[in-house]
Amino acid sequence: EGHREKTLALLWAIIFHFKVRLQLNEWELKEETALLLRHPPHPVASLYHNPRRSSLEPNIFFEPTLGLLLDWCRAVCAIYGVPVSNFNSSFSDGRALCYLVHHYHPSLLPLG
Repeated sequence: EGHREKTLALLWAIIFHFKVRLQLNEWELKEETALLLRHPPHPVASLYHNPRRSSLEPNIFFEPTLGLLLDWCRAVCAIYGVPVSNFNSSFSDGRALCYLVHHYHPSLLPLG
């Protein structure tokens, strides 16, 4: 029926329930996030206005492990100037996901 937010919420709930908790190494995620926060901004970041850290909006999925995952998403996307505040609206246009893929596999999704 065109309920984008409800569809995204359901998709994330399924992903988190079945995959994230099984495969997330909290220590590695903290280390990677710390490394990313020291990374200089990519030139494409000048296209977007973005403070290095967005505020955390209330989220029905919040738990400590998912908070770490959100921090990691924020750190990667901040390099490209894309604000990430939650797993719903921040991912709705696809930019955040594209930058996550590009950051780790630039040949799969080149910029430009």
